[in-house]
Amino acid sequence: MSLDQYVVRRVKEEDSLAVRDMCQGVFEGRDKVPAEFTSWLQREDSHVLGLDYRGTLVALYCAHVQRDAKVAVFTGLRVHRNHQRKGLAKLLSRHLEKFVREVEGISRILLSVASHNPAPLMLYRDWKEVAKQ
Repeated sequence: MSLDQYVVRRVKEEDSLAVRDMCQGVFEGRDKVPAEFTSWLQREDSHVLGLDYRGTLVALYCAHVQRDAKVAVFTGLRVHRNHQRKGLAKLLSRHLEKFVREVEGISRILLSVASHNPAPLMLYRDWKEVAKQ
């Protein structure tokens, strides 16, 4: 599969089944994303982008924006297990970063990443770390 076959788009409420399927087995079945993503869509300060493959959402990422501080918090990066290890997380994170910088004027991005999950830590290895919590 070529990356050209994936389309970046906004995530919609109609994607809820695809989100549940994408998150199945994540964090041993205790993933927060399926329960929270619809509230993210309703928040004025949030942007949820996804990757569509042949009409199905296969990846998503959310940015919560703090406009007065020009900060965005990225959270909930998920890629469907059948589409992992193809560069989709990097592709989507770069699109979300560009979007919040251009549309919202964001100058700082904070990442919400589980420290026990090495894949996203590798994804951001070239970003500047300012603090860990």
